[in-house]
Amino acid sequence: MKSHVLEVQYLKKTSKGEYVLTNERQDYALAILKFPTSIIFPLMGTKYCLGSELPEIEMGATLNLKHEPKNLFDKNAIAVYLGQQKLGYVPKAINKKIDPYYHKVSYLSGYSGVMRVRLQFTYPSM
Repeated sequence: MKSHVLEVQYLKKTSKGEYVLTNERQDYALAILKFPTSIIFPLMGTKYCLGSELPEIEMGATLNLKHEPKNLFDKNAIAVYLGQQKLGYVPKAINKKIDPYYHKVSYLSGYSGVMRVRLQFTYPSM
């Protein structure tokens, strides 16, 4: 059976506490799955934004992306929102490749303090 996954990469935490993309699978690595038209990735900073309790969110719920150019830690930061509630951030390792105008995000799952979302390329309506 063929897989439709084009690429699997992992987020590896560096000694500076930052996450970088790697092709090496390691214990407790967070995977980023790249499909032809979408990417599945974990949200970063959910404990900072939400505390220890993840909110109940319906699978497939539409989430919003918002650039945060004044973010002290990353001028390319992209926050992910459900309504007015900030859920976390797109991983720094991939946020330069994402444009909130052309991408749509939906909620996939949340467990053990990790929230996963699907980002899809969409064309703007004319």
